[in-house]
Amino acid sequence: MRWTSEIIGVTGGSAPQRAAVWKPNLDYYTLMLLGELPGGTSSRAYDIGYFGGIVGSSDDGSGTHVAVIWKPYVFGGYTVTPLPVPDGGSCSAATAINTYGDIAGNCILGNGAERGVVWRKVGGASYELMHELAPLPGHTRSVAYALDNDGQAGGGS
Repeated sequence: MRWTSEIIGVTGGSAPQRAAVWKPNLDYYTLMLLGELPGGTSSRAYDIGYFGGIVGSSDDGSGTHVAVIWKPYVFGGYTVTPLPVPDGGSCSAATAINTYGDIAGNCILGNGAERGVVWRKVGGASYELMHELAPLPGHTRSVAYALDNDGQAGGGS
């Protein structure tokens, strides 16, 4: 893992939460808002990857939160992209990104089941939904909050 002194999170207060990154600037940090999907007004950042990609969620203008990745531009700033969803389902948050750019997060499947998922990076800015994480026997849902470089996700059931 590379050493990074950037800090990610959300702004607070009475306004909608906004995903943010604080970047070092000599003896202090500069705040940069990451932005939302078109029409969105709130977002959250959960993890930052080796090459500066940030994962989290953004509302999509309808009030629904969608799993996203913010990719850094070479000359500053970020572009936000929604991650693929299961057929008939939705994904509310991307929660972790590993060194290779693979991402873990949480989705609702077309049948309404809640599942932790893993997306695999398949190109420069392209992702595919790779795994749905099955819950333990007798359980009805799973969640994913961490992802290591071997593709093993951590979460709960």
